[in-house]
Amino acid sequence: MSSFKKLQVFDLSTDFAKAVRVTEATKPVPADGEVLVKNIYAGVNATDINVTAGRYFNSGELPFDIGFEALGTIEAVGPGVNLQTGQAVMLLGTKAYSEYVLSKQETTIPIPEVKPEYVAFLIVGLTASIGLDEDGIDVIWETIGGSVAEMLFSHLAKKGRMVLIGGITGYKDEGFPQFNVPDLPGKLIRGSKQLNGFLVSDYQDKFADYVKLLVEKFKAGQLKVKVDNGEESEDGPFVGIENVVKAVNV
Repeated sequence: MSSFKKLQVFDLSTDFAKAVRVTEATKPVPADGEVLVKNIYAGVNATDINVTAGRYFNSGELPFDIGFEALGTIEAVGPGVNLQTGQAVMLLGTKAYSEYVLSKQETTIPIPEVKPEYVAFLIVGLTASIGLDEDGIDVIWETIGGSVAEMLFSHLAKKGRMVLIGGITGYKDEGFPQFNVPDLPGKLIRGSKQLNGFLVSDYQDKFADYVKLLVEKFKAGQLKVKVDNGEESEDGPFVGIENVVKAVNV
């Protein structure tokens, strides 16, 4: 059987290059309800180094696969699958930095065609569109954490909503920075304010509908997507599993 390349984490570290290695595996055969996807594009995420540090989305047992989002085409389907070979799809999971991925049909999202811009509709697009869907007078979308998050909360309007989705200032050392706001319950109550955490993987049942919406808005020119594939980087372009490390470190 033929083999393929993928990225795996061998050492727990926030230094992505030191944590991962390129390995080879035998191309799998999809079982009932599964499809085999040939990845064409994969997306880089700030939280990749949280995964290599063993903070979440894995058991901590080494080695383990890595990569949250990818899109490509279906190469093979298992029994009981109504998707078709050659069909363009996107997927979210924990094994996207790989030339091939087995994916369950229910977590495989059909798309009109393979376009790199569509990668932005996965972690980033779904987080923003689902997380901000409820009406709010004033919304703060917080990804930095620490003192910046505390400062932003101090400027939150009455009846406003603050959504926490990460804390990149701490990813390379402490993890998620502390959020220290004195009298937090009182400030929330007196201002009718909302403070929410958000993890997009908890909303899997909404993915297909929101991806469809984002694709429609993109095709209508209502969404502008910028793709950085490393063409302007000294180490670019970022093509192949071997170049994932360079893309993450940019």
